[in-house]
Amino acid sequence: MIQFYRFLLVAVFFSLSFYSYAQIFEPFTINGLGKTGAEKVYLMYYAFDDGSQIIDSTTIHSGKFSFKGEIEGPCYGGVLFGDDFNTASQRWADKKNIWFTLFKGETIISFEGDKHKIIGSNKGLESQRIFEKLKQEKREVFKSQEFRSEAEEGLKLLEELKELDSSVYVRFKKDPKRFLDRTGNKAIDDKVNLIRKRNELLNKKYGRMEDLNRSVIKEFISSYPEDEYGLYQFKEYVNGTDNYEEAIELYSLLAKNLQGSNVGLKLKQLIGTFQITTGVSAENFSQADPDGKLINLSDYKGKYVLVDFWASWCVPCRGENPTLVKAYDQFNARNFEILGVSLDSKKENWLDAIKQDGLVWKHVSDLKGWKNAVAVQYGIRAVPSNFLIDPTGKIIAQDLRGQALLDFLTKTLN
Repeated sequence: MIQFYRFLLVAVFFSLSFYSYAQIFEPFTINGLGKTGAEKVYLMYYAFDDGSQIIDSTTIHSGKFSFKGEIEGPCYGGVLFGDDFNTASQRWADKKNIWFTLFKGETIISFEGDKHKIIGSNKGLESQRIFEKLKQEKREVFKSQEFRSEAEEGLKLLEELKELDSSVYVRFKKDPKRFLDRTGNKAIDDKVNLIRKRNELLNKKYGRMEDLNRSVIKEFISSYPEDEYGLYQFKEYVNGTDNYEEAIELYSLLAKNLQGSNVGLKLKQLIGTFQITTGVSAENFSQADPDGKLINLSDYKGKYVLVDFWASWCVPCRGENPTLVKAYDQFNARNFEILGVSLDSKKENWLDAIKQDGLVWKHVSDLKGWKNAVAVQYGIRAVPSNFLIDPTGKIIAQDLRGQALLDFLTKTLN
């Protein structure tokens, strides 16, 4: 029997009221051959559209097993071995388990002892091979002797900076792009500028290693704009970035039918939330408190308000709550408020956590978990997350935690 679970990671799900291209469910088949040493096998994958976790199971007969179903597009998943799913999934890193991208059409997993290989002639596997070949070709650039020689010269300059001032070296190395300090020491400042210029020339000539995956996705989509595998890779990229310009550029390269698909439209909406950041006006929202009364963000105009996205099941959130209580006690009299937005789905758990942690400020939730309308509106992909909004309604900071939150409030409210 197939079971459905919610996939509670960073994937963002939206309900769309406007027209979109329908993505077609098509059949897939997985055939396992030559498997020994196991009797039960589980297939687990995350649906292409909404990230639902789908689980199926079967038994192995004479070394063979088979799964059949329908999917809308490429899905990440795995074939797991064990007496029951919980046991098998808890050993997810076991080398016996196989993780792969599931495509429409037939996929064959051929076993030979402890080793396996995935074979098949479906279009998805061919697209994946093309993509991986592009990635490997781009990686080769960073293995070339020419690149290594130029990179080593840059490392020598960094070592020279370290000898001049180790503290400047540490700060610069941590974030070269944002390091803007001028020390007043000409030798140090000149060395920093020389390193920065050399890095810019190196990046212009070879590209940046951290941009490699985006570069491969861009080249793949440019060459195959209608390929669903391009949309699949783009989705993975968007879930790991907050760069609006780069994401919208990749989106524009997709074929119109993929842009207008359910997944394409959801990703476009998510990309739009990347512009909700420090320096812009916070979008208003309304949501019900535990008694059903609507609370509006606009009710807080004229005050500093920390909009805190959290959940009772989120261990880091619960760990951060004592800091929020301390901040509220210390700064509430100075025009500071907190508004909690919960990604809970069970009211009892939500209310118990509020009481247990002593969270005396106002709270709202629609009890839809990761589908919480305000979380979707603000592009929340992980909790805890927060936005600090000033009396004019402008976002002045985000994701402040621990002592950093207390220090920022002290500086701002004093």
